[in-house]
Parts: sequence; structure tokens; C-alpha cells
Amino acid sequence: MQHTHKLSKRTISLHWIVAALAFTLLTLGIYMTNIQAYNLYALHISLGVLFLAFAGTRILWRIREGFPKSLGTLSNNHRKAAKLVHLTLLILTLVLPVSGIFMSYLAGYGVHFFGWTLLPVNLNLTTHEPTALNEQWVTFFTIVHRIGAYAMIGLILLHAGAAFKHHFLDKDTTLLRMLPIRESDTPQ
Repeated sequence: MQHTHKLSKRTISLHWIVAALAFTLLTLGIYMTNIQAYNLYALHISLGVLFLAFAGTRILWRIREGFPKSLGTLSNNHRKAAKLVHLTLLILTLVLPVSGIFMSYLAGYGVHFFGWTLLPVNLNLTTHEPTALNEQWVTFFTIVHRIGAYAMIGLILLHAGAAFKHHFLDKDTTLLRMLPIRESDTPQ
């Protein structure tokens, strides 16, 4: 097995925090839209705002640190594909929460973060119900959010599958360098 070229603790932490939040948000989003569990939207939006903060931090860190070097003996085409998947995942970590925030705000529901108002509700003064600011933009951001979510699911599965392929078939340490274990714990 090759040396792991262990990634920094910050890189590993940000990766797994963003991954855990993405998994939670994608699962929650599919669940609440399939059964119309409107009582979960406030939680979904709050977690989405938190996700945006961590994803933004992760992207700034990635820009500062650059992409990790590939360890495997990948062909040039595979290397380019891996970079494209990573880059697209990073872009989606911004597109999904931003589209969700715009969707909620423009639909008139505002944006709240665990009870704190970030963007106010747009109440109709007669009915005292939330009123959309712009239905066309709500539709646009809803489509972007939904397509982005399914694209992210597909890319996450591809990303995880590639990591397992590296570990079990290629027998390299690509996966191990992203796990929160000490260098001395990895097999040599």
C-alpha cells in the first residue's frame, strides 16, 4: 500500500461535516416533500443555512489549499473525471442552499435559522398569510433546488463508489487519508 499523504485535520473535518449535513438535508428533503411534512421545512431551512456556512468555509479552504494530489495510478481521463466530480460537488454545495434560501424567501416564507429571522416573512396584510414575492422566480429556484439535489445524490454515490474502488480493488490509500484516523493506524 502507498503512503497515505494524510490530509489536514481541517480538510478532513470540513469534508465529513459537509457530508453529514448533505446526507441529512437530502434525506430530510426527500422525506418531507414525498409525504408533504410541512412541519419539517423550518428544520430543513435552518440546517440548510448551517450547511451553507460550512460549505462556504470548505470551499474557501479548498481554494487556499488546492485540490489534494491523486494517489492512485489513474489515467489522465480518470483524473480529469475525478476533478470534475469534486468541482461539481463543491459547486452544488453552494447552489443547493442558495437556491433553497431564494425559494423560501421569494415564496414569502422568509428564512429563519433555528428561530432567528434572517429574512422576514412577506405577510399579506388582509389574509395574514405568507405571500409570494415572485412566483416565476420561486418556480425557477424550486427546479434548480430539486435538480441540484438529485444531481448531488448521484455524484455522492459516484464519489463514494470511487473511494471504495480505490480501497478494495486498487488497494491504495486514497480512502484512508480522508478518514479521521492517525497515520500510525493505517496499514503500511
